[in-house]
Amino acid sequence: MTIAIKSLTSSVQAVVLSICTVAAISTFTADSAEAKTLTKPLVNGYSMYYKNQDKAKDSARYRWGLAAAEQHGSEWAHWGKAKQKSINCSWVDVPGKPNAEAWRCRASAKPAKEVRICKGTVSAKGKFYVKKSKAQESATYRWGLKAASTYGQSFAHWGKAGNPDFSCSKGPKGLWNCTATAKACK
Repeated sequence: MTIAIKSLTSSVQAVVLSICTVAAISTFTADSAEAKTLTKPLVNGYSMYYKNQDKAKDSARYRWGLAAAEQHGSEWAHWGKAKQKSINCSWVDVPGKPNAEAWRCRASAKPAKEVRICKGTVSAKGKFYVKKSKAQESATYRWGLKAASTYGQSFAHWGKAGNPDFSCSKGPKGLWNCTATAKACK
């Protein structure tokens, strides 16, 4: 492959490299996006009738959450995480009340939730320290380096790790040494 690319003119080489780069980037971002967020089909929530448009919008978002929870479960009922959100409001006649008008809004969105992706377990031994907390800090730092080199930077955050654990003991001269062990997650 390298020989074939070298035999091409420099302008053709640039085009081939651009196409390969774009393909690699789009594949990476598509996989990342699909792995992080799941969505469900569009859900609508209709507000009650209000003279105040902001209250009608709030009512529509609230009722959208109720509808999303009823259809898909409570973990899907968060407007802030939803995708393709829109709120449409109209000034309409209130049914059953002659000569009464109010705002009625419809909130539409695809319910979404983020999922945690985990890889294998990573263990890393830290440096020796007088304080146990410093030894743990050293172990988590090295755990992050090892997780990043094994699975990529997005899996190197101790706060997102699965089943985090420390194994600590006193070594020579009474110094603490710890090993951090956890699943690498993003």
